[in-house]
Order: sequence, then structure tokens, then C-alpha cells
Amino acid sequence: MTKKHSALIVEDDELSRITLSCLLEGFAATEEAADSVSAIKKIEAKKYDMIFIDLDLERELAGLEIIVKARASGAYTIVLSGREENRYIQQAYERGCHDFLSKPFDHRALELVIGKFNIIKGQAQLADMFSYEFLTQDNNLIKQLEILAELSAHNRPVLIQGETGTGKTMLAKLIHKFAYASLGNFVHLNCSEIPENLIESELFGYEKGAFSGAEQSRRGKIDLANNGTLFLDEIGTIPLSTQKKLLKVLEEKTYYPLGSNVLSKSNFKLISATCDSLEELVAEKKFRADLYFRLEGINFYIPALRERKKDIPLLIKHFQKEFPRKVVFSSALQNFLENNNWPGNVRELKKVIELLLVKSRGIVDIVDLPGHLLPATIAATVTTTTTTLTSYSRAQEAEDNRDELLSSAIINKVESEGLAAAINEIEKKLTLYFLERNEFKVRKTLTELQISNNYFYRIKGRGFLPEGVPLED
Repeated sequence: MTKKHSALIVEDDELSRITLSCLLEGFAATEEAADSVSAIKKIEAKKYDMIFIDLDLERELAGLEIIVKARASGAYTIVLSGREENRYIQQAYERGCHDFLSKPFDHRALELVIGKFNIIKGQAQLADMFSYEFLTQDNNLIKQLEILAELSAHNRPVLIQGETGTGKTMLAKLIHKFAYASLGNFVHLNCSEIPENLIESELFGYEKGAFSGAEQSRRGKIDLANNGTLFLDEIGTIPLSTQKKLLKVLEEKTYYPLGSNVLSKSNFKLISATCDSLEELVAEKKFRADLYFRLEGINFYIPALRERKKDIPLLIKHFQKEFPRKVVFSSALQNFLENNNWPGNVRELKKVIELLLVKSRGIVDIVDLPGHLLPATIAATVTTTTTTLTSYSRAQEAEDNRDELLSSAIINKVESEGLAAAINEIEKKLTLYFLERNEFKVRKTLTELQISNNYFYRIKGRGFLPEGVPLED
């Protein structure tokens, strides 16, 4: 059997070392040390997953010195001792041990220790995954992500709070992907997008004929989330009458679809999200207090981007890396992006970065920002300067394309592939020339080229547009 973990047994009694090594067989590859000196040398030379330390080695309480070294190395540290006085146990925990086993111990006690080790190790891995996917340098956010890693061990619901655009949906998907990795579907319902009179049918489903227009039965989100994750976004907008029914589902895992007298069951993990304060809604009697307490198993708050501006350079770099077209942001633009308040949070920042990457070339400057983002102090200047710079840039590109029409490359194409191939190339270049001149507005380009919509898309199908360039009507 392949041994997944490594363990160091620090014990002066040979029989005890052999016994523990046998108990760990199949779980960990073990090494042994009989005294403090050899134990410390091994710890400094190699990284172990677990270290078992006898409290009394070549001298009384010598193991206390090793605990600090073992814990500093990142190992799960277990103290072994026949001493059961509280003062010795306290000293061991104060120095950082994870567990304390009284001698003699049997395999059941060891299984409990291994179980705790597996949970903590798994949580650490999950925390790493969360921090890798959910980019942040904010210490409070990082601590919260570490707490989320504990979700795999229980069935507590998660409530995510934060302004629009902070990444609540993304975080919910990460929780489903990592903490609930063994579960089924991720079912998302944005409650604010569903009219009040339809929210129950969306959640609980309905039978044919349950109401006017119900021409066939339909499964609800709760049924679709069975053995999976139900994500209720903007849960604060659910009407009070539906809140009562939802509370019953959370408590009993049973419900009746609309128009049915057959009890249905659904076992799901619940994640809810809101940009409102549910506490305030409870105080205003717009949200049930008992449902709020039920939802608040683990409460996760995502700060607005203006409250964690250290994350902005990290996010900009990430969005640039994801996009195929590569451009350079000027220092003035980078400074603006990092210091803007971003009322739309991460979602707004991402859209602006993508727009800059798609519509700009080479070095992107502050004048390339969408008009509503331009700093007021330079807005007037930009109105004229941008027009001049952009017109010059596009005119220069257009001139380059136009000059190429009768270049030696085109003449060579006629000679090598014939007139039809050359005409095909000229059509593509001319179309690109007029699109760039018209800021990629299709209708205006068609008018100037005097061609039909079908003819344009036939030319477009030959592939001449840079990847990611959006066309406007």
C-alpha cells in the first residue's frame, strides 16, 4: 500500500516505538528517534506530516523542547506521556502541541488523533485552494476563507454578504467546488429577478394544472438541488409568505410542490447571499428572524473593493493575464485604476479592463477610459485630445492598410494564387480599414462600403478581425 504521510516517532523506549510504528502502518511511513538530539536533527533535515513526542526522554520533560521545533516545522504534533497531571498537559499545549495521548493508548485513541489530523490537513488544503481562486491580500478575507475550509466537516448553511459586484456568486461556486466537492449540482436562483407571484413555483416546482398556465409539471430549484448545493442570491427579496415555507424546508428537508399532495424530499447544502442588511430587514419586519438565524450558520462578509484597494493591482494583473490580447497600461492609467473607488466593485473593474484590452492597442493611457470614468479635471481636455489622438491613431492605421492594398504582397498574391485570391485579400483589408475608421460600428461601415449585411458577414467569416474585438450595431 502506498503510504500517503510521513511520521517521526520520538520515543526512548524501543518497544513503544515498534508498537506505534506498527499501528501507523498503512497510513504513514515512519522514522524513529530515541533522544532529543537525534530528533531535532531529523526535524531540521526533513519535513514530516506528523511527529509523536514522548514527554520524558533521556531526561524528564525533555520532550517539551522538541514540541516547539516540531510545531515550527509545520508538523501535526502529538505528545505521548504517562503523566496525567494537568500542569504537564498544559505545558505541552502551551508549547503548541495539537494532541496529548496518555500512555498506554490503544488503536481507537490513535484513530481519533488521525481523524483530527486528516480534518486539519484537509482544511489547510481547502484554504489554499480558496485563496488561490479568490484573489485577495486582505487579512480579514483570508481568515474568513480559512474558516470556509471547515465546511466539508458539517452541514451548516453559509450566508454571504456584500455589495453588488464584490464576488458573492463566484465565492458560492468555489464553496460548492471545494468544500462540497463530493456533492451534485450547483443550482443558482437570483430571487430578485423573479416576480413575487412566481417565486414559490421557481423554488418548489409545480404539478400540471396547479395554476393558470401550468400546462405541464415542472421541477423546482429545491428538487434540482437534491444532494447538491442550492444558492439563493438576494435572499432578502423573498416575500414573507415564501420565507415561512422555505424555513420549513430547511428544518425538515421536505416540502409540497404547488398543486401536489405528495410530500417531496430534498437534501441539499444551502448558500444564500444578499447585498442588504438582513438584520435591518428583520428589524423592519420584512424578513423573518427565525429564518435569518437559520441562514446564519457561517456568516461571510466580502468588503467593497474601495475597502481593500491592495487587491486592485492583483486583480488587474489577473484580468490582463486571462485576456489573449496583450497591451501595456501607462503609469497614469495604472494609478487611476488602483485609486478609483469602483462603486460596481470587482465586476465593474473587470468590465473596464476587458474594454481597455479589446478596444485599445499598444500602450493604453488614461484617455482610453470610458467617458464616465474620466477624471473631471481632465475631462474637458480629454474630449478634444482623445478625439485628436484617436483620430490620428486610427487614421494612421487606416493609411497603413490602404497603402498595403497595392503593395508588392498583393501583386505577388495575384501572380501566385490568381486574381480571385487577391480580391479576397483586398476585401478583407478594406473591410477592416472601414471598421477601424468607424470604431467597429457595423451599420455605418456597411453604408460606406455599400454592401449588404449578408455580404459583410461572408467577408467576416474569412477571419480578419483581431481576437476579442466587439462589433457594434
